[in-house]
Amino acid sequence: MVITPGIRDLTYVTQSNGAKFFTLIAEEITWELVDGIFIKAWGYNDSTPDPTIRVCPGDQVCI
Repeated sequence: MVITPGIRDLTYVTQSNGAKFFTLIAEEITWELVDGIFIKAWGYNDSTPDPTIRVCPGDQVCI
C-alpha cells in the first residue's frame, strides 16, 4: 500500500462492468512552491504533486 500524506486521491466513477474510471487532465498550473512564491508547473487535474490513484489488487481500471 502506498501512503501519500497531504495528496488527495483522484476521484473515480464505477462503470457498469465494475471498472474504476479515472479522468486525468495534464495541464500547466500555477503552484505555490512556498508561501508567496508561485511557479508554473505541469500537473494533473490542477494538482502537483499529482493526485493519488488508489486501487486494490484485482481492480479493473480505465484511465
